[in-house]
Amino acid sequence: MKDSLKKIFSRSFDQICFVVRDIEQAIEYWRQPTGIDAGNVAYDLALHQTEKEYYGKPGDFQFSCGYGYAGETLIELARHDGGDSVYNDWIQSGQKGPHHVGFRLTTPEDYAEAEQHYQQAGLVNAMASSFSGPFADCRCSVRAPQTPFFPNSLRCEQMLDLEIPGQEGLEVFDGSRGRQCL
Repeated sequence: MKDSLKKIFSRSFDQICFVVRDIEQAIEYWRQPTGIDAGNVAYDLALHQTEKEYYGKPGDFQFSCGYGYAGETLIELARHDGGDSVYNDWIQSGQKGPHHVGFRLTTPEDYAEAEQHYQQAGLVNAMASSFSGPFADCRCSVRAPQTPFFPNSLRCEQMLDLEIPGQEGLEVFDGSRGRQCL
């Protein structure tokens, strides 16, 4: 791995995602033993996303997510709501445990370099979309192994935040961070 990628990934890791069937039950599960409150839920999160892709074809996915923080790490609880998605694939294959880790990137150049690295590592673009909000435009992509021989392999997400000049990050979830743009 190139040194530039090591710097990008080491400073931008900020998320771990779990696919769940029931967001409210998963939120309570996290809250009880750990005290992590992932009760900030974005229902119908993909409703207004554009440029949706699912394994290289136009995507029709829909999902909702619960969010909370463990220190500086965003805990994402993703629920499949409809269409073809990597979340539904995960559920249908009986997978459990972490689904993907996320890296928040801040420049289009970092995003392109990460994308090239993932391709060279054999990870395909499994699900991607773009979305805009009043304070940021984002592009995210969940990468997965090209082969079904590694169904438990951890996936990687890259998210590019393109902040609108003069605006602070949208304080969506806990009032102290602008880490998730909607």
